[in-house]
Amino acid sequence: MKRFVAIFAMIMVLCVFCSMAVMADDTGSTMEVVPDGSTTGETHTVDTSYVLQVVQAPTCTETGIYRYTCLEEDCEDGFHDVIVEATGHTWSNRRDWGATIIAPTCTTEGLAYYDVVCTECGAVRESETRVLATIAHDYSVYVVDQEPNCKETGLAHYECSVCGAIDEDSYVELATNDEHSFSEWNIEEEATCISTGLKTRVCTRCSYTEYEIIPMTDHTYEVAGMHLDDCETITVTWVCSYCGDTYEETITGNFHNYVLVSDTATCTEKGIATYECTYCGDTYEVESEALGHAWGDWILSETYTQDGVEYGLYIHECTRDCCDNVFQQVVMPLSEGEPENDEGDAGETETVANVYAVSSAGIEVGESAVSGTGTLLVVSGDEEVGTMYVRVAIVYVNEDGEQLLVVNNAEVKSDMTFNVPSVKAPYGYSVSSVCLVAVTDDAAALSGSWAEVAVTEPNVL
Repeated sequence: MKRFVAIFAMIMVLCVFCSMAVMADDTGSTMEVVPDGSTTGETHTVDTSYVLQVVQAPTCTETGIYRYTCLEEDCEDGFHDVIVEATGHTWSNRRDWGATIIAPTCTTEGLAYYDVVCTECGAVRESETRVLATIAHDYSVYVVDQEPNCKETGLAHYECSVCGAIDEDSYVELATNDEHSFSEWNIEEEATCISTGLKTRVCTRCSYTEYEIIPMTDHTYEVAGMHLDDCETITVTWVCSYCGDTYEETITGNFHNYVLVSDTATCTEKGIATYECTYCGDTYEVESEALGHAWGDWILSETYTQDGVEYGLYIHECTRDCCDNVFQQVVMPLSEGEPENDEGDAGETETVANVYAVSSAGIEVGESAVSGTGTLLVVSGDEEVGTMYVRVAIVYVNEDGEQLLVVNNAEVKSDMTFNVPSVKAPYGYSVSSVCLVAVTDDAAALSGSWAEVAVTEPNVL
């Protein structure tokens, strides 16, 4: 019985100190045990030899089993198991706050939570929340309430970048500056080609006046006169309409005005054409093509009847002086009317080069300018018409009888018309005459000598 009491006392002590997990054997020790069912806290010390073995260690939520094995020979029981109560959770006192649910601002509180964790088993107690205090305003926005100017100071303050709250202690006064508010420029004195001008503007706040010099202008030159020195140079005199300053300009080029004065060609034979400049009298000669016959109207010479059909003999003559008694004749029924084509004596159509003429019916010649539309006519011939130009030469004259020649080229359009480039007469000059001559291509249009490239006789208006 004495041995049983000792064993029971040892079990009670182990129940009180169940948190001690003795994993190694301990023999020959003195133990303080609490009797089973004791509520007084009394303990009894016994000397005994024992072996303690942990069969199942207690946890935070589950009981454990300790086994005591007696080493003495006269023990009534070889071992005795003691049920050890669960240790219970050991909650951490730390406050490791978790995620922020609502972030605090400078105007509203926030909300965060944390978990209470068992330090032994890691169990989580129900989460708790706490309120996060508002944070300070971020007074980083600089606001100018009133800009300073040349006369008045300005005012500025700082605002919270989050909620726009105004930092009442941050109002500052801005010093005046030199940024005037000027009116529009007023011209006090106009600039000319011989003197500078002056303009001013006034600040509408402080009446400060700013002055600025206007640079002199360029001369306004107009043509005061032109002189044809020779057929290679023209002297142009320019004068400033404001101050009278003058200068002269020499224009070089080919200003000959060649006109056809004679041609030895006949209707059937080539000849020599002579051209003479109306300004300087210079002449040159070129070989000219045969003119071709200039047939007159068909004339019914006589009639006769054959096999019941009345025929007529039609005759027309060449009207040129170089041809004496040169004619063509055709016999055809009177019912068919007059012949439509010029037919040779053998009944073959003659093929000749194109012969052109310039019609100026649509061109108007005024006192100071020439304008309008002309027409290039194909008088005879059946060759294909290529690129054509009409060279327009305008002669201007002044009160002293001095002449000035201006030459332009007008391209002939597909409908054989051309526009006369309008050139206004220079100052002090008026239109004297206009000469139109057709040329055949670009090279001819740029060529200096008219007679070498002309394909029509001059048409002088």
